[in-house]
Amino acid sequence: LAALSGLHSLFVFTHDSIGLGEDGPTHQPVEQLPGLRAIPGLVVFRPADANETAEAWRVAMTRPGPVAFSLTRQGLPVLDPERYPIREGV
Repeated sequence: LAALSGLHSLFVFTHDSIGLGEDGPTHQPVEQLPGLRAIPGLVVFRPADANETAEAWRVAMTRPGPVAFSLTRQGLPVLDPERYPIREGV
């Protein structure tokens, strides 16, 4: 509904990925991201680390319309922003 009406909304999805843990792959639908990305007007971010999450959040706060974040709980390394410029990917 937020996408249809163009409301500036932020949706945060956590516990994403098959690497979540004890629940295993049967509790991790592979259709989640494609389903979100198929919604017209909804922008979906799937950041790789904390730096990308912060930059994506900054972008989400400045753009109109709804935004969805799909975040993982895995202990991922933080990428070096000097080597991998974040803004270029967002």
